[in-house]
Amino acid sequence: MLLLLSDVSVSGTLTLTYDEQVASVETFLTDWKHCDDISLQRYRYVLDNELSRIDVTKELLDLQCSHVLHGAAPDYHMYSLIDDYYNSIMACIKSACSITLLSKRVTSHYEQYVIPGWNDIVSEKHEIARDAFLEWVFAGKPRVLSF
Repeated sequence: MLLLLSDVSVSGTLTLTYDEQVASVETFLTDWKHCDDISLQRYRYVLDNELSRIDVTKELLDLQCSHVLHGAAPDYHMYSLIDDYYNSIMACIKSACSITLLSKRVTSHYEQYVIPGWNDIVSEKHEIARDAFLEWVFAGKPRVLSF
């Protein structure tokens, strides 16, 4: 699918850029930074109850056994069963989060991809990579290694 970053016109009445379209979809994410032990315990309880309602069909279990034992080639029906099972699990997780945990409104399209604590994990590596890049630029951006 090709996304064009130009203006989009709908019947001449409304013109939105791609960024405005993305921003118009209001998104809420779980605010994990403000979770305490009690809210996490409530979350676990609600999630356990939600997950216990998922029907793991005999067909899904048989599918796993036949695939492992007989080396059967995966087919569309198998993928469909697995997708449905995955979507059910994700719906339970989202439901438990929305019921028990605080959420925050995402103000930026890119904010939903921010991982808390990531800078602590990669800051040293980023500094090393940045220094190496600057040395390479200072050396005139050589294309071959010299020994």
